[in-house]
Amino acid sequence: MTSSGKAIFLTRPRRFGKSLLCSTLAAIYEGRRDLFGSLAIDKSGYDWKKHPVVRIDLNCGDYLRGISHLDSAINIGLVQTALKYDLTVEGETSAEKFARLISSLYLKYNERVIVIIDEYDKPLLITADEPKLQAEMR
Repeated sequence: MTSSGKAIFLTRPRRFGKSLLCSTLAAIYEGRRDLFGSLAIDKSGYDWKKHPVVRIDLNCGDYLRGISHLDSAINIGLVQTALKYDLTVEGETSAEKFARLISSLYLKYNERVIVIIDEYDKPLLITADEPKLQAEMR
């Protein structure tokens, strides 16, 4: 996020380290300076403020079996994040759970919440030959 609260969308070509980029960004926003001791960012003046990080990985869903598998993949990421920060996930839908988790993290840490979605394109790539299903995924 920028200081104005806008989202930043970063993309890279296939097989070009997107998951590594996600892991690196998560570590930076979690304030894990010890991982970057010999790198330029350590000497850059970055403040290493710790932020809560929600990381959702969409690589593992069986998306050809339907939209419920996308919902399941999102829920797994939400539950894993909640457990990491000693919170619970509440809500009827993934959207409600997501919103409440972000609010809970912000209230608990009084810092902007960083959201990282890895393999965001996987549900669309997997369903490319199934137009109706792909439209649902979108």
